[in-house]
Amino acid sequence: MPNADRTPFFGSPTKLFEYMAAGKAIVASRLDQIGQVLDPSLDARQLPDQGPRGDELVRAVLAEPGNVAELVQALRFAIDHPDWREILGSNAREAVIDSFTWRHHVQAFLAALEGLETRS
Repeated sequence: MPNADRTPFFGSPTKLFEYMAAGKAIVASRLDQIGQVLDPSLDARQLPDQGPRGDELVRAVLAEPGNVAELVQALRFAIDHPDWREILGSNAREAVIDSFTWRHHVQAFLAALEGLETRS
């Protein structure tokens, strides 16, 4: 769902990274960069009816932005399935440690600056 002026959603994902680092299950809207950071994820429209096998890579349950029914379904799933909450939280924490720490961001920033420097 775009902003009121029809521009794509963009916000600081810092809070999202903090949620991921906490290792708890995340239920969110599939808004642009939120959906990208939490990919792969479970879709609130197609939630599994069985417990996890243990090798799932999913990081969150995502609902369509503005769809209250999907959000409620995603929340109920997270509440009713502690086994999935454990997998989601663990995978999200692993992803943030592997790819989204300040060290990673600084390294990406420095690499971008080096790329600009070589073009000059």
